[in-house]
Amino acid sequence: MSIGKKMTFWELINSSNIESIEIPQIQRDYVQGRHTPQVKYARERLLAEIKDALENGNSLDLNFVYGKEVNKVFVPIDGQQRLTTLLTLHIYAFAKEEDKKQELKVLKHKFTYLTRLSTQRFLEELVDNIAAFFEQKENDLESFIKDAAWYSSEWDKDPSVGSFIVVLNDIDKQFKTLNNLSDKLMDSNCTVSFMALTITDVGLINDLYIKMNSRGKALTEFETFKSEFFDYLDSASIKPDFKEKSDNAWLSMIWNLCKAPEKECDAIYMSFLHRIIMNRLTTGDYKTIAPENWENLNDNNGFYNFADYKPFLFDGKALNDVYYTFELCQQLISEELGNKIYESGKLNYANQVQIVALTKYAVDVPKDQWSVESWKAWNRVITNLINNTEIDKSERFSGAANSIYSMDKSAPADAYTYFAAISESKIDFFSKTQVKEEILKCNLINSDSSWLPILKNAEVNAYFNGEIQFALTLSNINNAVSGLNSKKEQLTFQETWKIINMIFDSTTGTKLCVDDSLFRRALLTYGDYSIWASSTHTLFFEGGKGYFNWRRMLRESLPVFSKLFDDLKAHGVNTSGEIEDFLQDSINKFNDRTDELIYYMVKTPALLNYMREKRFRRSAEDAVNGRNILYSGARLSTDYAEAYSFCAYCKLPGDDNAYHYGRGYLDSATTSAYIERINGNNVHIAYDYSKKCFCGENRNPMLDDNGDVITTVEDLLASLKGH
Repeated sequence: MSIGKKMTFWELINSSNIESIEIPQIQRDYVQGRHTPQVKYARERLLAEIKDALENGNSLDLNFVYGKEVNKVFVPIDGQQRLTTLLTLHIYAFAKEEDKKQELKVLKHKFTYLTRLSTQRFLEELVDNIAAFFEQKENDLESFIKDAAWYSSEWDKDPSVGSFIVVLNDIDKQFKTLNNLSDKLMDSNCTVSFMALTITDVGLINDLYIKMNSRGKALTEFETFKSEFFDYLDSASIKPDFKEKSDNAWLSMIWNLCKAPEKECDAIYMSFLHRIIMNRLTTGDYKTIAPENWENLNDNNGFYNFADYKPFLFDGKALNDVYYTFELCQQLISEELGNKIYESGKLNYANQVQIVALTKYAVDVPKDQWSVESWKAWNRVITNLINNTEIDKSERFSGAANSIYSMDKSAPADAYTYFAAISESKIDFFSKTQVKEEILKCNLINSDSSWLPILKNAEVNAYFNGEIQFALTLSNINNAVSGLNSKKEQLTFQETWKIINMIFDSTTGTKLCVDDSLFRRALLTYGDYSIWASSTHTLFFEGGKGYFNWRRMLRESLPVFSKLFDDLKAHGVNTSGEIEDFLQDSINKFNDRTDELIYYMVKTPALLNYMREKRFRRSAEDAVNGRNILYSGARLSTDYAEAYSFCAYCKLPGDDNAYHYGRGYLDSATTSAYIERINGNNVHIAYDYSKKCFCGENRNPMLDDNGDVITTVEDLLASLKGH
């Protein structure tokens, strides 16, 4: 193998040692014009770097180009993609100028594409005809090519041709305003260059082909990245075994994690490395990067061009993170850790914070103190904080990551001791409620280690996801226990959690174990547990941005639930079925009409069923009409019902009945809510809150057979019997 020589593309084309450059059939298609986000970003970045180098005189090294030389023909083994991109740029540059026709012919005759005959024909036609593009102003370059008479529709099936057109179009966008482009490219001092290596040993050539790719293709993108990455490591002050572990122990670890290692290993390795490096940038270094580039780098799963990462490795922190994180995973590999690695390519922001916590442990805990126990303790506390804090965008991810990075070095080594000793103000960003809970639980564990399995057993409930403060409160555990009281408190908590598990689904975390309607209505018999949310009351519902779910109810309306819980406990319930019997009995016995709206909600399941998000407004809060309003959705822009007339409607016998739902705030025929048909007869029955009675269409009070004003749902239904 000859010693590498630094040269430009034009120097390679015009080298006296070679008569032509030939892309062999064994090589893959030209792919730099693919439309995937990763390829698009890499392509645009490369073209921008080339433009910057040519325009400002900055040196741009495109790394090594390997090839064999046979009978003065240079055949690239690795570097085809870069060479083809440079060829495309030269075609564009020469076509722009009238005096560069001869140079175009040189490109046509000295660069040949044998991968497909169609690719070669396209290149020949392109060189002969592209100059006409610069004589017209109507079309973009892609449209000009595909609309031209010389363009064959058969070329649409050639992926290399498609890449050529895309790259040409992007070149036109970036380079159209750059003057003297051809002269800059032909200059002997051109700042865009590469190292050309010519291999003359035929046996070595064959070995390289085999080593580079089992199918005889060129090096994969990942292998190219590793080569450039390892070259950088040689000059960096890092652990001496970094390279060896990267290519052996760590790679083997990931290989063994993969379900289809031949297809997945490189991508998973790269995405995990990517996450570790990008996480370090959240400490502030990312602020030196343009926001759009930060989003690109953060949101994608990795880039195979080492140039994308090199600017972020300047302080050594990222490389240190990579080394120790991989080492930790390799030493403490478990199903949990394996999943974090395997899924690293498709993480949401919350799960990405888990990688931050992993790195925090790996870097801050001395290697000889790594243990499964201390890692699990740290991971448990941090996971609870992450799962119960909203982390749904890059800014929140950055806040969470910075909070973890800023914790004391002692935190991951002995999480329970650390969190037991701090105040909630010590931890930034994360939910203060959850921080307070974790501090309490760590105090309990430190006071008596037998608390750990008890708390972990509660935290595995899929619905609560580690948030169990309400159960501690129900058990009257508000601070660390000690001495003889510990066992008593533990027994109380376990009894509490037994009932909780009978109510809330412990496996899927998606539903109640008891009937939803029974639970809601029985809970109302103990008090109005609704909270004010976005101009309405809500009785909580699962889903939606507002998180008005049962977990929030247990945080904000726990006093009401605690009354029900105490009765369930006193009743000695042992199954979900027994709980449902108790709930139904509570509803049956309920006869408190102090709050008529609550009374009807308890007694009439159809009311709550109608309210998909369990939202309502009371008459005192309806500024226009003073009505009790049941919302079908979140706002009056969706259908709504007036509570009392709708309750009566739901109890009407027969099938040919109809209710007119309101919509909007205006008091008109189209926005009113009333009963409009009974047994096929048109009616207009509405509740008038100013008169506190039911009225007909003309707002005249309705009278029963005795001539009394009808004020209740029960009286209305009695008067309608037989009509």
